[in-house]
Amino acid sequence: MRKITPSKISAWEGTPVEGSPYTRQQLHVMKQERPNWTRFSDRPVTLSSPARNVWEPPEQIVVMCPIIAWTKDRARVLIIAPAGDKIWIAAQPRAKG
Repeated sequence: MRKITPSKISAWEGTPVEGSPYTRQQLHVMKQERPNWTRFSDRPVTLSSPARNVWEPPEQIVVMCPIIAWTKDRARVLIIAPAGDKIWIAAQPRAKG
């Protein structure tokens, strides 16, 4: 018997919750990881999607991701992506240019 599996869901897609900066999946993981926390630090993450036409700039979307941990040297942070995945990223956004 063949098993059909769904396609991999992007870590950067989630179900919006009205009145909240976080997705439903982020809120669920936040309660699992830190049940006694009531406030979280945020980290804006800029996502770029390809432009529809060659002459247009790529579309950029900023999503807010809660921080649940830092490295000792504070160089990286553990965030919860909109799909609920935990991902280590640089603490400061990279400078453009």
